[in-house]
Amino acid sequence: MILLFTSILPIGASDEEAIRTDYVVAAQGVWLVSISFSGAERGPSRNQAFETYDGFSTPRGMVSKAGDGARVELVYELPALTTFDRFAVPEVAEVPSANTTFFRDVEVYGTTTGPADGYELLAKATLEAHRQRGLETDLEIVAQKPVRWLKLVLHGALDPAVPDNMFLQFSELIGNGTQEEVPLEEGFSGIWDTRLPDIDRSAGLIELKQSGVAVTGCYQNSTITGTVSGNLLRAQGVGRDDGTPSQYVVLIDSDRALRGSANFNNGPFRLFGGPVAPEGSATECSDVPEPELGCGSTVYVQFEFDSAALRPESAPVISDLFDGLKATTDVSITIEGHTSSEGSEAYNQGLSERRAQAVVDALVRRGIDAARITAAGRGELAPIASNRDENGRALNRRVEVVCE
Repeated sequence: MILLFTSILPIGASDEEAIRTDYVVAAQGVWLVSISFSGAERGPSRNQAFETYDGFSTPRGMVSKAGDGARVELVYELPALTTFDRFAVPEVAEVPSANTTFFRDVEVYGTTTGPADGYELLAKATLEAHRQRGLETDLEIVAQKPVRWLKLVLHGALDPAVPDNMFLQFSELIGNGTQEEVPLEEGFSGIWDTRLPDIDRSAGLIELKQSGVAVTGCYQNSTITGTVSGNLLRAQGVGRDDGTPSQYVVLIDSDRALRGSANFNNGPFRLFGGPVAPEGSATECSDVPEPELGCGSTVYVQFEFDSAALRPESAPVISDLFDGLKATTDVSITIEGHTSSEGSEAYNQGLSERRAQAVVDALVRRGIDAARITAAGRGELAPIASNRDENGRALNRRVEVVCE
């Protein structure tokens, strides 16, 4: 059984240098609502725009054949009201090409009204190229107020050497602050057609069934298991014929479409999802029973920043986990904590121990016999996904429950 954590540490950080949760990232339940651009022959595709909130900070091309007046606007939806006290842009870098440069001006707007109107300026910056890798430029905070939608506006060129034929790049928007409780999404039951528009991918139908926080399903030749925390389903798939792994971090958008990212056979995370499939669609797992939590399940728990304190979103997860374990009186349970690789190995070891113990304590308070459940920390030594982006790191921050 696996429980995932949300707070992370920077690579190479000391025990005290925990970095704060980035709330503008797909692995925190953010979804890109719209893209618009002007002043360029070609603007960002959805795949390119996804790279501004995938938790992987290497700069990527956004527009091509652009002038110095090129402008891009990206609108993101957040899963709950969020108040930001910091925005930053990492890896502001130039490349050895006369017509490729970074966007110069960055503005961030927010609203609670809806994705189309009511925006107020939250932060802004005029960027300068970083002298080395691993740096971040903080934006000037103009206002701090709770918002549900963000609009990222990029315009101007850092070095307009070829003003009528430029390729403009951007990396990531990092957003730190506080977020209200994310309601539990209960809509992960159905069949979706994953052939997303504008995405060149061989795809088909995915079917999911949800009971409480537990989800099972199938996609192509894989069996999927996972759980829901807040608005996110984090799940793993295994090929029924060859054991090929797949991983999913997805949500349900306002149109009830499945949206998010996935990787296949340990490749990079890419956009994944699609609209509800036509009525009458079926898959080979349409007759599979409803999922149940218990030994061997996968569940996800959220904690306060750099803490073993459970966030409110964790309550339904712990409750369903308790219901699945309370009848297993003939087994002993070990809660094994795991982390991603940010931070020192020693810090991650301690964090995994504290969070595993917090889960044990929560289950004991609900009635699990303390004599048959223990906590153990495994730190960062057994990843189940790549640590190169936040989707993989979120899957690695987990607790495995071993029943014997």
